[in-house]
Amino acid sequence: MVWIEKLVCKGFKSFGRDNVTIKFSRGFTCIVGPNGSGKSNVVDALLFVLGQLSAKTLRASVFSDLLYSPPKPGMPAKAKFAVVELHFNNRDRGLQVDADKVVVTRRLDDTGKSVCRINDKAVTRTSVLDVLGGIGVDPNGYNLVLQGEIAQMVKVNPNDRRKLIEEIAGISAYDEQKERALKKLTESESNLGKVEMQLQERRRQLEKLQEERAGALRYSEVRKQVQEIHVDSLAWNLVKGKSRTQTINETLAERAEEAEKLAKDLIEVEQGLEQTDAEIEEIDNLIDEITGGDSSRVSERYGIVSAAVTHAKAELDRKREEFEKTDGECTSLEGELSSVQDEMQSSKGQMKDEKVELTELDKEIKQVSGTISKLEERLESEQDSYYENTLRLQD
Repeated sequence: MVWIEKLVCKGFKSFGRDNVTIKFSRGFTCIVGPNGSGKSNVVDALLFVLGQLSAKTLRASVFSDLLYSPPKPGMPAKAKFAVVELHFNNRDRGLQVDADKVVVTRRLDDTGKSVCRINDKAVTRTSVLDVLGGIGVDPNGYNLVLQGEIAQMVKVNPNDRRKLIEEIAGISAYDEQKERALKKLTESESNLGKVEMQLQERRRQLEKLQEERAGALRYSEVRKQVQEIHVDSLAWNLVKGKSRTQTINETLAERAEEAEKLAKDLIEVEQGLEQTDAEIEEIDNLIDEITGGDSSRVSERYGIVSAAVTHAKAELDRKREEFEKTDGECTSLEGELSSVQDEMQSSKGQMKDEKVELTELDKEIKQVSGTISKLEERLESEQDSYYENTLRLQD
């Protein structure tokens, strides 16, 4: 059976600023003594360390009044804190603490704030009450009977006496635990409703994120396809332009050769024409000299020469037409070549612009990929949160 070995007080009420130790033997049940000997202060220290929250029950206005205060001038100054320790013998493990000795400590500072400890480990007051409740100890119960309460117990009515018996038997402690459990159950049901609402909201967010992710993926794929098609189109136009330029250059070279040949023929024809004119002039001179000669022979020779001259002029005109036609074709081909070269320059400039645009598209694709990654991370986070909330809901 658990029993109290000793009570240690420091700075609590009349116990002064030094440690005061009160030892209790096993089976000790009552504290007696003359008025003013400090009986009530011992009981107040016990109630305080057991977790009493009412300053009035401890015969004080506020908790800071529990600190030692010198009753007369010249005595030690007022204490800045108070410490009360209650030592239990726990060899039979009545208290739910795995130790032969259990020390419950409560420290109070001058602001009225207190801290509870069990074997030097900081715990809450509820934890202290739960540990002590295992052996039926309650600071608000009848484990400690104060002076004057015995007569009150004798005079109480049957209902109050029944409550008193239940309190002593520990039934009220179970009632309090039941009340706390019902309160926690109500809170759990309320929290369950909140969790269900959070789950519904997370489901909506999850669906929205999935739609955004699918849209981003579609946009990235379409953008990539458009980029590939655009690059292929530019490459094809460039290849086609180079092929057309090569064809025009070859045709231009052929026309240049033809023009050069025609120019040579034209020079030869002009030289022949000049020679023919010289011969005609010579013939005319001869005709003038031999007016009395054979006129028929002269006429015949003149006709032959005239026909040769006419044929030579016709050939010269034909050669000139061919030269002009070839020259026009060369001019047209040069214009077409210039147009194709301009078109190629434009295509090269467009290619540069497209390269810049492709660089920007790559950056945009990277940004979209980053956005997709963030959406996937957020989706994964929302899924994890959804699964956690589902597990909490199942719990």
